[in-house]
Amino acid sequence: MTLFQILPGWLTPRERVALNVVARRSGWQPGSKGTGYEKLDLMGDVATTRLVRRALEALGGPELFDASLVRYPVGCAMPAHVDAATPGLCHVRLQALALGSTGGLFYLGGEEVPLDDSDAVVFRPDELKHQLTVVERNTRMVLSVGAEVTVEHARRIGLA
Repeated sequence: MTLFQILPGWLTPRERVALNVVARRSGWQPGSKGTGYEKLDLMGDVATTRLVRRALEALGGPELFDASLVRYPVGCAMPAHVDAATPGLCHVRLQALALGSTGGLFYLGGEEVPLDDSDAVVFRPDELKHQLTVVERNTRMVLSVGAEVTVEHARRIGLA
């Protein structure tokens, strides 16, 4: 059983530009972990609808989901943690790197997962400890789309 998959070059150049334009909007909210990252809700956002749909396809087409653009400014880090899922369900998530940084290395299960700009990773944040080292230079920008799904659904997409 593998709990993550890397999707090299998942974001197209046009999608990366679109996400960087969306990032200029107001409406950013502090992240829930209190480590300095910020989230911009993309639910119902017309400019990113097709991109979010494509992410949902990679997650096996869940009906209920969340979608946001996550900004990690210089100095921000995310300690190793898991994200709880509702009992009986599995948390699946796609994170795509729209804008990389110096530092800000992504780890899953204690191992570095090297991602280049435009790469995505599909993983189980409820099962795999994940973390981000300190962003040293340039803001890191990540598209994040996730859902809670049944074990059968997670198995269908290779995550259970």
